[in-house]
Amino acid sequence: MTRREVAYLLRGARSLRKDGRRLQWFIILGIYTGGRKAAMLATRISSEPVLNSGRLDPVSGLFIRRGAGERATKKERNPCRMPRQLLGHVRRKARLGHRCFVQDNRGCQIGDIKKGWAGAIEAAHELARRDGIEIDLSGVTPHTLKHTACTWSMQRGADIYQAAAYFSTSVETFTRTYAHHHPAFQESAVRAMESR
Repeated sequence: MTRREVAYLLRGARSLRKDGRRLQWFIILGIYTGGRKAAMLATRISSEPVLNSGRLDPVSGLFIRRGAGERATKKERNPCRMPRQLLGHVRRKARLGHRCFVQDNRGCQIGDIKKGWAGAIEAAHELARRDGIEIDLSGVTPHTLKHTACTWSMQRGADIYQAAAYFSTSVETFTRTYAHHHPAFQESAVRAMESR
């Protein structure tokens, strides 16, 4: 997704009465961490280890993706540092006593966002139409947030090894799927071929 599309998706989420606020936080978490849907919905805010879910630590500034009692799987869940924008939200939510980053009005973990997601997509299209802008979010799913975050990291010149570790994706997958978005993609190879 483009920055404009993400902005409209966020606006669309905020415009929803019941699901808007919590969906907004889900989108923000996805764009800043590239997390997977189920893991993001379960993520707690805590400076202490959590048994069955990942946690956003407002003290250390780390997103610990795997709970202390969870076993490792083939889906890597490496810790990553939170960008300052996300860390600011996490610290504010911690001060307000929030237990989950994405939670309902009663402070309970959200189990599903399907209905809210579809509503946010529809609202985003309508808001863009009103502004005279055409966007197409019809194929956008929650997992698209991960792809968007990874793509943006490459477009902004991130080191591929650090980006792969940050997004808990293998270097092979990151190279195959996202490397061509890097501004210096194959630069040294092209330089070598041009120097003949």
